[in-house]
Amino acid sequence: MAFSRCLLNKGVTLLLVVFAAMLCPEAAYAVPSGQTPSGIPYAEMESLIDSYAGEYVGKTSPGAAVVIVKDGEIIFSKGYGYADKEKGIAADPSETVFEYASVSKLFVYTTIMRLVEEGRLELDRDIRTYLPEGFLKKLRFDDPITLLDVMNHTTGFEDCLFDLIRTSPEGLPTLEQTLLTCQPAQVYRPGTVSAYSNYAVALAAYIAQSIIGREFYEYLMDTLFMPLGMDSTSAHPLLADHASLVQRKAAGYYSLPDADSRLQPDAGFKKGDWSHVPLYPAGSVNGTAEDLARFAIALTPPAGEKSPLFQKRQTLDQMLTQSHAMGPGMAGFAHGFMEREGQKAGLGHGGNSACFAAQINIVPEERFGVVVLCNASNEMHLTEGLMQMLLGAPEKARAAYEGELPETGEVEGLYIAARRPHTGFLKLYGYLSLLRVKTLEPNTIEISLGGQSGTYIQTRPYVFERLSASGSIFKYNFGTVYFEMSDGKVKRISGDFLPLPGAHTLPWLIADGAAAAVCIAFFLLMPFYLLMVWLVRRKHKKPLSAAPPPGSSLSGPPLSGPPFSVVILTLCGTGLVANNGLLVLRMLANNYRSFAEVRFHILLNYPLAALAAAFCLLLILNWKKIRASAKWKAVLFTPVLLLVLLTALLIKWQFFHVFA
Repeated sequence: MAFSRCLLNKGVTLLLVVFAAMLCPEAAYAVPSGQTPSGIPYAEMESLIDSYAGEYVGKTSPGAAVVIVKDGEIIFSKGYGYADKEKGIAADPSETVFEYASVSKLFVYTTIMRLVEEGRLELDRDIRTYLPEGFLKKLRFDDPITLLDVMNHTTGFEDCLFDLIRTSPEGLPTLEQTLLTCQPAQVYRPGTVSAYSNYAVALAAYIAQSIIGREFYEYLMDTLFMPLGMDSTSAHPLLADHASLVQRKAAGYYSLPDADSRLQPDAGFKKGDWSHVPLYPAGSVNGTAEDLARFAIALTPPAGEKSPLFQKRQTLDQMLTQSHAMGPGMAGFAHGFMEREGQKAGLGHGGNSACFAAQINIVPEERFGVVVLCNASNEMHLTEGLMQMLLGAPEKARAAYEGELPETGEVEGLYIAARRPHTGFLKLYGYLSLLRVKTLEPNTIEISLGGQSGTYIQTRPYVFERLSASGSIFKYNFGTVYFEMSDGKVKRISGDFLPLPGAHTLPWLIADGAAAAVCIAFFLLMPFYLLMVWLVRRKHKKPLSAAPPPGSSLSGPPLSGPPFSVVILTLCGTGLVANNGLLVLRMLANNYRSFAEVRFHILLNYPLAALAAAFCLLLILNWKKIRASAKWKAVLFTPVLLLVLLTALLIKWQFFHVFA
């Protein structure tokens, strides 16, 4: 019965997807002879894409638009599912406007290369020479930060979640205001660690804007979008320069976090808000799938011919040439474009906003490109899965290595993402999802992250290739992993992941976790115990021992109940636990908040901690005057010690840090 229901659900879903696709007027495109880079004959491509999309549209994303280009022409363009489920509007690759999210960065990199070609920017020059004096205020190192560092994401900036995306267009600050007020700390020496940075890319666009002498979105519209025929695209964070796009924009949806296990029709989509990006050059471009495909065409001109993006063919070739490798012989960045391992070398970029996902990839030597846009966040089955289908999985050389391979035990351990917040309480989030490496058998390891895992075999010293994967993280990422070693220890994992820092190694994390658990349990349970004591004493009509005698808050007759100090100190601890617990839960429920929304929680920690400190000090000064039963006098130590411990933990994890 269950099996029949499953078949029925699959059949209904496939019919809905096909029906929605039929609603979308489809242009007739000539199908060329030959095959995709992965080996799929073009004559069979549409049926295979339809079948694959039918497996996921309506389950991991309400809708999707797929466009494929070959030899300067669109050869496939089709919408699947719905741009707006509630209104029954089908996804249309020529009409439906999606958020490009971080794919927007490609237009920043292209602009930089255009200005380099014109001699107005230099890739290896310190960006501080292009900025007003003292513009960057949180630099830790004197080493130059170059535009090439920006493209390779090696500027050294920490990640910042606050004010990254706003769900309301009201009060959106200018690009300059955002860059000045939301500066991240520089935590790595420039050029050493690739840690993805939205701030750095927006900063590069601001530099370009100052060189150009006009707003960055205006420059893109006039010199890139319109000349390429991308007349349904805008980089304005509010679409103010192309307001008609608002009426054609898809509804965005939140998908459930367990997307891999919830492949059921119409499972758990919640309509969300559009994303408004203060650092807008890094992620605010909106447009259709066919418009983005026209950009892919501009990136793949015939051999020897120049692209409409540049005056010289050499500029395009330079931009699409590797500028940073993740390891020896591995893919990396090509001046901002992410290299993709496959049967043929590919380049592109992916992106996620609050409720949209995007992916573009090109294979220049084949003059082939793919665009996939979805209206659900963190969608990988469609964006990455279709890319893998059409571009092919990387071909791995599994020939035996002639030398001696190192022991896999050298790379075992826990690692943390290089891209993460380092300041403020959000630094805690990086430690909630650590990457674990463990040995399975000689030359074979398991890498796990976020409840998903992959099995890898060592093919060269410290280079591991994926054998199998469980979950989308490892199915579509981490095909090859390289462990960079220094003095017999792992210095970095391609990806990039780093060993846990000194005071946050596993023993410290266990100790902090245990201490936090004790504090939380005590301060959440103790108020109930005190309430029960109060109720029992009231029932027996005994005086409340917690009440201090007139003229003193600490002294009094011998007490058999809790001293007043125990009650106050306990409530202070309970207040700290509740306040910061709510803060963490609010951020987990919605990462896309402005710091102003949560500043109250940080500020509230100060009076709570001050009140607790005052009572602790008063308690110490009047210890001999306290008249309490032996039991309660002994118990009095507990809230004091746990308050000190709780405050120390909150300070260590920067819950008193009042700046974003």
